[in-house]
Amino acid sequence: MQGKKKLKERTSSSEPKKRTSKKTRPKTSRQPKKKTSKKKKGRPSLFEEKVIPLMKNKTKKGTSQLEELGADGYTDQQLASFLGVTRDCVTKWKEKFPAFADELQKGKDIADGKVVRSLFERAMGYEHPEEKIFCSEGEIIRADTVKKYPPDTSAIIWWTKNRMGWVDKHDFNLFDDVEINVEIVPRNSDSGSADVKDSQS
Repeated sequence: MQGKKKLKERTSSSEPKKRTSKKTRPKTSRQPKKKTSKKKKGRPSLFEEKVIPLMKNKTKKGTSQLEELGADGYTDQQLASFLGVTRDCVTKWKEKFPAFADELQKGKDIADGKVVRSLFERAMGYEHPEEKIFCSEGEIIRADTVKKYPPDTSAIIWWTKNRMGWVDKHDFNLFDDVEINVEIVPRNSDSGSADVKDSQS
């Protein structure tokens, strides 16, 4: 009997004690998981493939190849043909990538400056050194000369119209602010009858 009691005591002591009071654990605020940006692997876009190299590669002048295309007078249509895309695609890229639009506009400003300078020289007249080659009695003669160009009337007209705002046509109405007074004078009856008689005779 005593052995059974000791066995019960051992088993009862070895069993874990049950909790009498439930302790509530403090609620921890769950932090949202950070979204890790995964770079999409695959074929690069047309912009990355064709335009980015033009913007990164520099010419001997220190300008980008894209800026050089604009300086050479490339329009958006010509640039699209060069890149093998449509003009609408170039327009969308200009809206989506401001750096692309700025780089292209820099080149176009250079081209515009060249045209304005050429127009100015044509309007003012200009000169430049030139070498003339003559052949006299089988002997070649080289002579350094200065070729002069007189002012060009058409260039002057273009310059004055676009830069100075001149116009060669004035639109106006002849009847604006013009008063027309008509006075009716009665005709003498005697003279009128005399005229009739003279015509009949």
